[in-house]
Amino acid sequence: LAKRCYASPMLLTGGTTRVLIVSADGEMLSFAPGETFVPLAEANLGETVYATPLVVGDTMLIRGRRKMMRVDSPSKEGAK
Repeated sequence: LAKRCYASPMLLTGGTTRVLIVSADGEMLSFAPGETFVPLAEANLGETVYATPLVVGDTMLIRGRRKMMRVDSPSKEGAK
């Protein structure tokens, strides 16, 4: 992710341990921590993001420039 990042990287430990980075351009990347780069997922949020996402339980809140986004974990979505 060779982009400007203002949000702090996050270490997420629920389920698969991973590092999450969100660029100012709204590109989100998660990868496995370790000596070898192993990407796990990526997404484009379609909006400028300067703030570090907030994780509450199985939910991630991401404040974009114009809107607040909510991302639920796959296990939570399957439980509905």
